[in-house]
Amino acid sequence: MTNRPVRFSQLSPAWRTLVRQMQRLNYGTMSNIQNVDGEPVLDAGFQIVASYRFRAENNVRPERSLSDFLLPKEILWLIEIFETERSCRVARLEVRGGLPTEVDVEAAA
Repeated sequence: MTNRPVRFSQLSPAWRTLVRQMQRLNYGTMSNIQNVDGEPVLDAGFQIVASYRFRAENNVRPERSLSDFLLPKEILWLIEIFETERSCRVARLEVRGGLPTEVDVEAAA
């Protein structure tokens, strides 16, 4: 999509919330994210499972303190998946280093 945001400040409130959740998590998985018209909805079924790595940095991502920044390609790819699927459920979203690395999407048959 040509109008895809490229900066954090250009994201919708729902997307900013999801990006901040990924930064806070750093390593782990998120599940049960609803995709409603290309927007993430973190409702009562939303879950986070943190992973802690031995001999690794397990702190919150430093980007979390920035009010604005360029979006990494991984975030843009995730937005593209949400825009393509439009209405589905993200069964599992793997996060590494505060960025999405793998996503399992459950769509209607």
